[in-house]
Amino acid sequence: MVQSSLDTYQKIYTKILNFLSYKPRSEKEIINRLKKYSASEEIEQKILQSLETDGYVNDKNIIQMFIQSYLSSPKTKSLISLKQTLVKKGFNNEDIKAALEEVPPQAEEKKVLKDAQKKLRSLGKEPILQKKRKLQDYLYRKGYNPKAIKAVVDSLL
Repeated sequence: MVQSSLDTYQKIYTKILNFLSYKPRSEKEIINRLKKYSASEEIEQKILQSLETDGYVNDKNIIQMFIQSYLSSPKTKSLISLKQTLVKKGFNNEDIKAALEEVPPQAEEKKVLKDAQKKLRSLGKEPILQKKRKLQDYLYRKGYNPKAIKAVVDSLL
């Protein structure tokens, strides 16, 4: 019986390591995957403890990786959508809030500017007031900070 439990532990641990090999995962994602393999509570705790000891479970580092990815990515994405992604992944709200406070406000303004310039090209030869309204609506829907939207739209039009 003990051998069977050890075999089960090894199989599930290997599957979880394979799951982690594709990209970093939050503790919540790992727990959900463990439940998928329907391991006993004791085995789940042992695996989680082993993963933490080996350094595979560290939510704060993973949040920092997401923040760095946001800052260096050429894609336009608002801080609100980044926060929603982190919440969906199951990270602690306090950790998310602390990490997002470290993001400089200029980072989002650059993303707003890039998105606004791209949208302006598609608006063509519409009247300026209509362009301004459509541009603001578009940026609000994307979830950008209203102060950043106002500053960028006023500078562009």
